[in-house]
Amino acid sequence: MATALIPKFKLTFDIQAGTLDFTDESTNRDAATYGTPRITHVDSATILYTGSGWDPTTPTWVSPPINGSTSTWVIADIPIPTDYNGQYKVEYWTKKGIASATLVTRTYNLDYTAPVVEIDLTVLCPTSQLTSEDSTDYNIVVAGVQYTPSMSRTHTITKPAGSGYTGTLSWVDAGTISTRTIGGGSTAVTRLWTRVWQTNIISVLTFTLSSWGATNMGVILVDTVYGDDNTFAQCDATICALAQCYANLLTRWMAALTVNFAYKEDKRDIVIQASALWDQLLWYERCGTDTTSTILALQVLLAGENCDCTSVDDEVSVPIVPWSAMAGSGITASDFVFYIEPNDPASDLVGTNGDLHLNSTSDDIFKKVGGTWGTAVANIKGPTGAAGSDATQTVSVLLNDSTDRSTPAGTGITQISYDFQINNSQFTLVNDYMEFEWNVLLAKNQRGKLLTVRYAGSDITTYFADDMVIEENERVIVKLIVNPVSDTAQHLTAQVTRAGEPGEVLGPIVERNFGCDLNITRSVALYGTNSEAYASDIICDKTLVVLYHRDSVLIPPGIPLSTGRGLVSQTFIATEGQTEFTVTAFEPNDYYIPLIDNVVQDQLIVTRSGYIFTYAPGLTAGQVLTIVD
Repeated sequence: MATALIPKFKLTFDIQAGTLDFTDESTNRDAATYGTPRITHVDSATILYTGSGWDPTTPTWVSPPINGSTSTWVIADIPIPTDYNGQYKVEYWTKKGIASATLVTRTYNLDYTAPVVEIDLTVLCPTSQLTSEDSTDYNIVVAGVQYTPSMSRTHTITKPAGSGYTGTLSWVDAGTISTRTIGGGSTAVTRLWTRVWQTNIISVLTFTLSSWGATNMGVILVDTVYGDDNTFAQCDATICALAQCYANLLTRWMAALTVNFAYKEDKRDIVIQASALWDQLLWYERCGTDTTSTILALQVLLAGENCDCTSVDDEVSVPIVPWSAMAGSGITASDFVFYIEPNDPASDLVGTNGDLHLNSTSDDIFKKVGGTWGTAVANIKGPTGAAGSDATQTVSVLLNDSTDRSTPAGTGITQISYDFQINNSQFTLVNDYMEFEWNVLLAKNQRGKLLTVRYAGSDITTYFADDMVIEENERVIVKLIVNPVSDTAQHLTAQVTRAGEPGEVLGPIVERNFGCDLNITRSVALYGTNSEAYASDIICDKTLVVLYHRDSVLIPPGIPLSTGRGLVSQTFIATEGQTEFTVTAFEPNDYYIPLIDNVVQDQLIVTRSGYIFTYAPGLTAGQVLTIVD
């Protein structure tokens, strides 16, 4: 006796193709099984498909589309409406052998909204990497029930035009890997490059929305969703220079811990501040926070540490060097940490080999080696020095000008102070220095005001002045200190403070080593710039120039500024790691100027003992040390 047919079927929607497939899944079907359906989209009253021989009451079974004798169980590619949501009704006649025909009717309400592909692209400057994350929520909710698809995803990243990157840029997965990371290699072709990177994601989703039951038919939905995004990779080139500056500072300071107490004390606060700012910069970069103010603070703090900021051509794709490859000092810039606590490092303090810890109470320095902190390797507090003698200092007022000078009704840069002329003849003692003070009145508005200190034709610093104005006080004081170190080199310090009370410093204190021949008279003045063309938004009503004579020796007339005799010098070309250099060309004294590769250095960095000059960290082969005396 033949087993009775139990009719079953399912609909498979292909949203991207705009079609559905009808599939017979009847139990006990065989070669003598036949079927013919009618499928209706009820909401639009559209009959999508009527099988051959279908009739509401008596099918004719002439060429039925479901035919067991030919194993035809699927009716494919039935068009569906553009507005595909709504109720679908299936009326399916089946027949097996000589048994009577059976009509089974099922309905299903389709309510589907395609997921929107969301992509997060992140440029990681510290590691020269790009992460491309598919952050899409592919789950859908139908009639209050959440459905999770099975899926296949193609994840493709397109590199910028001109990029030499050679790593993998396309992947296919089963929806298990949402994030791809590229770059971070040790060579240019395996690092991230600048300019536009694009991500394209294609996800093929399959949802099982309904299974056959007493009132249900089987429903499968297949959809293909697309998404793309792009990002401009451009890391601040200044970070490269800052990494080198920071490494230079740490190398010199660590080398001086036990041999040069004066230098280590002089640089102690700078090391602490630089370490804190560098750590802040790393986290700001990783968290996507604006790093502008932190970079500026580091630039000011590390001025003089052999910085050499370079710019990047935005029109050409070039490799981004990871921070860990910038320092060149054995200390990895991207993960080095300088801990500062009022106690010795705890045994469970995190950190990597090479990290340092300062006990700010005892001044002991600890270094993590072999996974442990161990005992102190140095103490940054030197022995008590000998009592100094009372210094003497006299003051000469060179200019006290109270003429009002203001910006006109324009937007160009304008000189708003007395044009003071500076030259070497004004400095009669070796340690003389000159201080410029400009009193400025700022209009109480937010129209955009800039103050620029210009020295010998060069802009030393520019301050945005709108934020300096408060309700109680709209007056500020801009200062410039000129401290000559030779006829052709000066150390400049600029700052702006609020006049009166409160008198706090308003902007970064800028320090620069500046090369300028003061045997030629040079101009020093304050300039103002308006962003909008309103007159008198900036008024300078006083220019004061004071020359300070500190405890020093007289310079005979006609003799170069740097010594009491003519300038002499000796140049050395270093061998690898060379630290000591013996002068033979002249008898040196304490008034010397050391230069490394033509960059003026502090006497605390290049020290003297008799005829021997020492640079503790050591120079690399080919570097040039010049001693000017």
